[in-house]
Amino acid sequence: MKSTFTQSLFFTLFRTSLVLLSGLLLWLASSSDIHIKPINRTIILLVTVSLSFMFYLALRWLQRSDDADAVRNKLSFPIFMLLLGGFLPCNTASAQCSGFAVIVGNFVDATAQRFDGATGTYLSQLAGSTGTRINSVLQYPSLTGNLYLGDYEGVNIINAFTGASVGSFSGGPFSGLTEQIVVGLDGNFYVANEGVAAGSGSIARYNSSGTYLNTFLSFPSYQPNGLAQDPATGDWYIGTRNSPNTVLKYSSAGTLLGTVTTMGTTTVGGGLAVYNNELYVATTNSPQTVQVYALPVTSFPATPVRTLATGGSAYVGVAFGPDNNLYMADYGNGRVTVFNPTTGALIRTLTDASIPNPHGVGFTPCAPVSCALTAATKTLETCNNNGTIGTGADDYITFSLNPTGTGLGASYSVTASGGATVTLAAGGAATGVPYGTATAFRLQNGSANGTSFTITVTDVSGAPCVVTITVQQSGCSTPPCALTAATQTLETCNNNGTTGTGADDYITFSLNPTGTGLGASYSVTANNGGTVTLAAGGAATGIAYGSATAFRLQNGSSNGTLYTITVTDVSGAPCVATTTVQQNTTCSAPPACALTAITFVNPSTCNDNGTNTNATDDYFTADITVTFSNPPTTGNLELTGDILTGGGATSVTVATAGAGPTYTFTGVRLRADGTASAVTATFSADNACTFSITNGPNVPSCSICVVPVLATNNGTVCIGNSVSLVILVTGNSPAGTLTFYTSQADAVAATNVLVNSTVAPIANTTYYVRSEIAVNCFSTASVSITVVSPLPPTVTNGSVCAGGSIDLATLVTSTGGGTLSFYTSQANANAGTNALGSSIVSPTTTTNYYVRSTAAGCYGVKEITVTITPVACGSIIITGPN
Repeated sequence: MKSTFTQSLFFTLFRTSLVLLSGLLLWLASSSDIHIKPINRTIILLVTVSLSFMFYLALRWLQRSDDADAVRNKLSFPIFMLLLGGFLPCNTASAQCSGFAVIVGNFVDATAQRFDGATGTYLSQLAGSTGTRINSVLQYPSLTGNLYLGDYEGVNIINAFTGASVGSFSGGPFSGLTEQIVVGLDGNFYVANEGVAAGSGSIARYNSSGTYLNTFLSFPSYQPNGLAQDPATGDWYIGTRNSPNTVLKYSSAGTLLGTVTTMGTTTVGGGLAVYNNELYVATTNSPQTVQVYALPVTSFPATPVRTLATGGSAYVGVAFGPDNNLYMADYGNGRVTVFNPTTGALIRTLTDASIPNPHGVGFTPCAPVSCALTAATKTLETCNNNGTIGTGADDYITFSLNPTGTGLGASYSVTASGGATVTLAAGGAATGVPYGTATAFRLQNGSANGTSFTITVTDVSGAPCVVTITVQQSGCSTPPCALTAATQTLETCNNNGTTGTGADDYITFSLNPTGTGLGASYSVTANNGGTVTLAAGGAATGIAYGSATAFRLQNGSSNGTLYTITVTDVSGAPCVATTTVQQNTTCSAPPACALTAITFVNPSTCNDNGTNTNATDDYFTADITVTFSNPPTTGNLELTGDILTGGGATSVTVATAGAGPTYTFTGVRLRADGTASAVTATFSADNACTFSITNGPNVPSCSICVVPVLATNNGTVCIGNSVSLVILVTGNSPAGTLTFYTSQADAVAATNVLVNSTVAPIANTTYYVRSEIAVNCFSTASVSITVVSPLPPTVTNGSVCAGGSIDLATLVTSTGGGTLSFYTSQANANAGTNALGSSIVSPTTTTNYYVRSTAAGCYGVKEITVTITPVACGSIIITGPN
């Protein structure tokens, strides 16, 4: 026996220890419950395989047992490899992606982690250490594009499926955290740059290639950390984290429209998202909530349509997934929570040690989507004569493309067959063109020669994602240019605004040249030292044909000099036409009266005029200074507008006002109603000498608003008739100004007021009345009008024997729902006068009668014809002895 009990026990313990150690290492490498970076998992697997092989060699070398032991030892390595094969499939199955992947950016280590979108199971690390911190995640284009990761001072771009670095944004006002990234309706990237302190934040704009374009918005005291755009209106909603933390609304042009809400006092949260025509706001309250607002927001501050009690700590990443659920990065609790956006119910939680501080959430498919271009969508194909209307050799083809397909990349390029060259119509290479809008292209000069060119559109991913179309144009140049007429009109003298000085008077005139083979524009010159410019300013060159254009000569030209005006086509001589202008006298007159400014000094606070429940007589006082020149010699200088009596003088004589340049009215009373004061100054002797201002001091009313109590009656009207809504208002106390509307919303907003309070509805209608005491001091009520439209009676004509009688009521087959009366004329039936005392009549000739059906004050009339039977209908009398 080569083997002993001791050796057998040693081998058994040795084998058992190595198997347990290898099993532990395999579990670490394969378990999805323990977060180990992919490179470390790979190292553990290599160590495990190496130990297994060493185990097998050691047993073979140490083997001193009989054949049975040798068999057992030789089987150890295959058994272990079988165990290894049992671990690995489990790991592979647990890492499968179903439906879509959730990409979570971790703030601290700038890693990007992948989770299964359907189950919330952690999958793997997509990328590690991408910059300094990850604040936001965006895939663009959706399904096929790269991932854009907001960094501490920039935006990093990685491949959405491999994690490989693709590039970064260049230039711009990056400083501090780069928060939400949004692709605007114009196809550009908008980046919320929080900055390092209040006043350094901004919204920067970049094109689809990541090149800085400009700063869309700068913030003097805010740090923007939330950004969303309304896809219907283009308006922007921006969340800020300064105290107070707010959500601001801006127009698509960058004009501040109002404050939607004040979110809270902490400095975290504030992420925004737009979904299903609603704005979702992660507030900075504690515990945090999500406020939901209907879009567009039109009142400030706005009232949320609902609030989701989501709890959590420091929601900073807010996004909607492909499953239409709300995903929120819970920075303080190291998780991503998923909610139903309507009910706020918690659906699932994504957690893993890889995201201790999640900050951004994005989404990708589980695997890259194959690219397929389905259509180039060619439009506007035409020929361009290149501005040389007499030369066809340089004519070229222009066309527009708007390619569509599935799985497309961020951009495409365009090429042409036959050695042709495609460029952007506006200039530049036909590469890196973004999808989504029609883009104009052109071929090289001379391409409009009848040749058919094949145009190939290639996605940025390359072949086979291509689509082709053809273009073909013949030349479009015209015969040589010939100007036939300058068509000069409206020649006159202009006093240059100095009515008392004739030395600077000048000639103005209009031209509308005509001809054949004309270019795109023309220029105008003058002889005798004359200088021609546009009357509105600018050089008299590049003037478009097709409409009359006003020109002028230099100051002093209105002095009797004869000027020859030459019109020259853009193609140059000999395509010219001439005309002459001459003004023999000046056109100046004595200086005109001018009022040029109104300013307000020392405006007081509001005075309720002793009636603190009546806002209509509230006032404030101010000194009003009027600036003027060349006043008339008679009359008064007067103030009108939002002026109330009881204050200082508002009218003084010209002698008192003096020659100027200013006069000040002191202690003038003005209306205090919460609107900007509008004041007009006028010289009574020269009504044309006036000046108005509408942006004077705005002093709110200081009276208590006593809302009018309205009482109304409903009304009834016959169809085709009208009724006054005013008489249906039976109570209005205290009396306010009445206006009428067709909807409650219009009545509240005081929009779309009815011009006429007398209405003639054709169906039952509800109107709304508004009684307003002062600005924002009003009440509303409704008035319902019932329209009565009785059916006219239904009749048949009748006949009667001569001398007989007939009951007209028997000829009415339907009353139409009303009470019947009978007449001998249409006029009496319409007026309801001279009704027949009985419906039984005895006509001697064929006669027309009229029946009237009356219901609820409304009526309908029908004609009945009664004819005389031509055959005698008398009685037979027999006489005789019997």
